[in-house]
Amino acid sequence: MKLIKKTFSQGLAVLSTCGLKIEKAQIEVWWELVKDLDDDYFVNSVLEVCKEHKTFWATDNVPALIRGKVVRLKQNERFKQMVEAHEQRHVEERKARGAISQRAS
Repeated sequence: MKLIKKTFSQGLAVLSTCGLKIEKAQIEVWWELVKDLDDDYFVNSVLEVCKEHKTFWATDNVPALIRGKVVRLKQNERFKQMVEAHEQRHVEERKARGAISQRAS
C-alpha cells in the first residue's frame, strides 16, 4: 500500500523519539522524497534506522537512510523467497524420487 500522510507522521514521531530533531521546514521536503514508498516498508525502514543510529547528526540525510533500508528490506525479502522456492523444489524432487523408487520395487 502506498505511503499515506498518517503513516509518514507516525514515522516522524518514531524518529523524533529516537533522538532525531525534525524542523518544520524538513517535513514537506521529506514527504516529497519518500511519498512513493510502500507503507509497510516505510515503517519497517524507520524502525531499522532507529535501531542502527545511536546519534543523529544535522548532516544525516534521513530520507536517503530510509530509502536505503527499503532497498535492503526488499532484497532480503526476495532472497528469502528464492531460498524458500529452492527448498520447495528440493522437497518436490525428493518426493518424486521416492515415488519412482517405490514403483521400481
